[in-house]
Amino acid sequence: MKIGELSKKSGFSVATIRFYETKKILPTPERNEAQYREYEPEALQILFFVKGCKQLGFTLSEISEFLSLSVFYQKNCEQTKIKIQEKRKNIHQKIFLLKKIENALIETEKGCKNGKIKCHFLASLQTKTENI
Repeated sequence: MKIGELSKKSGFSVATIRFYETKKILPTPERNEAQYREYEPEALQILFFVKGCKQLGFTLSEISEFLSLSVFYQKNCEQTKIKIQEKRKNIHQKIFLLKKIENALIETEKGCKNGKIKCHFLASLQTKTENI
């Protein structure tokens, strides 16, 4: 199938499909006599896989690793489990950091006083701050 059809079926733009080719997410397609890209049906499966991974929060680098480990093709559960556990750990770390940031913002907001000439929050950003 041509790139336009692949774009319609997958929901990815033509530019994104070309980008995925350059990043080796998609295999380089053969070209027909008119030099148009001709994608195999596998390309659509890969794009759906990419979309599913992205919805779960995986980065393009992680998706590429899934594909390079042949997880997509062989469906190796042990490798998949390890990658999922790594992703969950990363998400928990981000949640922890976001909660710390939220708590710092709550405390800063408590320090804001309406009508005050100098904003405590803006002044605090101009001085050296400790790590959150």
